[in-house]
Amino acid sequence: MRITAEELLQRYAAGERDFSGVDLEGANLVRADLSEAKLRGANLARASLREANLAYIFLEDANLEGADLIGVNLEDARLMRANLSYANLRGVDLRGAILSNANLTSANLRCANLACSSLDGANLTNADFTGAVLDSANLSDVEFAGIKLDWTILTNTDFSGAKKLGIPPLEQTGMLFPSSRGALFLETSFPDGEIIQGPYYRNP
Repeated sequence: MRITAEELLQRYAAGERDFSGVDLEGANLVRADLSEAKLRGANLARASLREANLAYIFLEDANLEGADLIGVNLEDARLMRANLSYANLRGVDLRGAILSNANLTSANLRCANLACSSLDGANLTNADFTGAVLDSANLSDVEFAGIKLDWTILTNTDFSGAKKLGIPPLEQTGMLFPSSRGALFLETSFPDGEIIQGPYYRNP
């Protein structure tokens, strides 16, 4: 069901919270407060949500392809199976968020805070985590070909079972994260089961 940004905000202000399945493609929701809203399966492709408050929101199976999410508060958000490919998530607060099996292909997550988040099974192909915080994050079984981890904090991060797309497990040898200049590894679990006790700071 197609609704306008104005209608959504009016209904939210009136106390409504369940907007599952709505079509808000390209909507302007800059600095909107939609905390705790339910937008399961909603279409927010190419929507502008810059600096919005989306804490505790439910966005399972939502389409956020190419959305502008710069500076958004997504603390403890539910984004399971969401499509965030090509989305701009620079500086986003994703602490405690659940992004299990989400599609983050070519997403910009520079300087984002993903401490204690769950991205297990997510597609992180060509995602940019430069300067991001992944402390105590769960990235088990992710697909990570082309991932960028320069200056990223990877303390207590779990990459167990992660794999590069199109590369058989036995061929995944050598430096698993070639783009990780200045990254901090501490108690980091690598895809092959090795745990970097650290602290290990990769010299740029």
